Parts: sequence; structure tokens; C-alpha cells
Amino acid sequence: MGPFHPPVCPPSAGSASRARVTSHACAMRSGSIEKEIGKLAGVASVSADPKSKDVQIEFNDPCTWDEIKRTLVANEFPPEGEEIVS
Repeated sequence: MGPFHPPVCPPSAGSASRARVTSHACAMRSGSIEKEIGKLAGVASVSADPKSKDVQIEFNDPCTWDEIKRTLVANEFPPEGEEIVS
């Protein structure tokens, strides 16, 4: 696993945010990531690309980046890199 990179800028309350996470290795896991993150209240969309190993997540309140990260780790998809873009 590569080094942990904190979010570039944490999302503020009430704002829409996008996260890009590098965390998975294959097509089978991309569907699981989309399913688990998509269950979180406030997640507008999730798109996992097995080729680039990126996961694009759009979310609003009540979802937080910390909640997304905990869900990724709990489901054995720990982020290798992350970027928050408000």
C-alpha cells in the first residue's frame, strides 16, 4: 500500500464535493466499492474504474469524507491516494 495522502481541501458543510480515490485492483472489486459507498446517505454518485483504479464519488451532507474513508477501509478498500475537490 502506498503512502496515505490527506484530502487536499476538506469539504465544508452543505457543499457538494467530489472525491477521487485510488484503492482497488480489479473489476470485481469496483462493483463492490460502488455498492458499499452508494449505500451512504448523501452520496449522489459513485463510479469505480478498474482500469485506472480510480473511484469518483460525489457527495453532500449528511455524508462526510471521513465516513466514506471509514467505509472504504471497513470493506478492505483502503485509499492509496485521495483528493477532495469542492
